[in-house]
Amino acid sequence: MFRKLWQWIKRWWGRLLGRSPQPSPSEDASASRTPRTCTDSECESLFLQLLEGVSQGWGRGRIQGYFIAKNLEEAQFIEWLQRFSNHLLENPTHHVELAQRLVRFSEETTTVSTMQHLSTLAGDIGRRILAQVPPPPPPSPDDPTFWDEVIDAQFHQ
Repeated sequence: MFRKLWQWIKRWWGRLLGRSPQPSPSEDASASRTPRTCTDSECESLFLQLLEGVSQGWGRGRIQGYFIAKNLEEAQFIEWLQRFSNHLLENPTHHVELAQRLVRFSEETTTVSTMQHLSTLAGDIGRRILAQVPPPPPPSPDDPTFWDEVIDAQFHQ
């Protein structure tokens, strides 16, 4: 924020004095940014951070901003997620929360044109995991929360 303000002041001052503005090295670098390449562990860490944000309510704009700020490319995550999904599908019961986050990410980004393939892949993987997980057993009357739910249902109709 301060850097942008400082750059603006320098350009304004230069125009005021009749000098032509010269781009700074950081402006040149940002104009020609190439997407970063990540190892599998970096991709995993970045994608899990993204899914954490989605679980906290990030919308499309914030998700896109995350990709821009981190200089990430959809294609790299597609390749990584295809490999990572094999690990997830080996033991789906351990990855229910992650699967739910993948589905949520997919729902949030289906209309983002730059993330169509990643969105579809994430949703498919999440739904495949959830389909393999057996539903939880119904609560029994011996369960202490059973009666709380029954009472709540009766009084909140």
